Amino acid sequence: MTAIDQERLERTTTDGAVQHTSLRIEEQALKLFYEHGFKTTTMREIALACDLTPGALYNHFASKDELLSTLIVGIHRRMDLLLEGALDDAGDDPVDQLKSFCRAHALVHADNITEARVANREIGKLSPPALERCVEIRRKATTQLRDIVNRGCEAGVFDVANVVVVCNLILTMGMSIADWYRPNGDLNKEEMAELHGETALRMVSRRGQR
Repeated sequence: MTAIDQERLERTTTDGAVQHTSLRIEEQALKLFYEHGFKTTTMREIALACDLTPGALYNHFASKDELLSTLIVGIHRRMDLLLEGALDDAGDDPVDQLKSFCRAHALVHADNITEARVANREIGKLSPPALERCVEIRRKATTQLRDIVNRGCEAGVFDVANVVVVCNLILTMGMSIADWYRPNGDLNKEEMAELHGETALRMVSRRGQR
């Protein structure tokens, strides 16, 4: 079960029909934002897709901006939890930490293609508080990765001429998985995540270890 599936189960079970309707609204809004873009999608279209009246929709979300914020902040928060869990499970070895971090980062994008695409495309349309929260989470992930690579370099297991640039490359590769990866292709999600982790490790390994 993915982090998104688990969260949906918990929310639906805990709060009952009201939260179930909110989740249905989020799912339909996500689909419309993905297919038509946030700007051109209307609240009326979202209501129709959910078989709700506009008034009923506004009982759950006060505006389209609030809907977008809920979706994009949500996917960032889930990524943050997955990365934290991956690092907790990896132990103290920078090699294990790097592979675990990159596997988790790749998996969240391969496992949530629509959410990731909408988040990356529409993040600039968020309200200032929601944007600040997402930027904070992205900055935290960047810092986590740089810390891993720096510690690996200090330990002599990594050899990186420019840690900032290499970490940006690794993170950008992970984010772009949502743009091209297809679950019915040559690799399943777990294999894709494993390959990304191995590739990131090769990018930072000492020359004799590559």
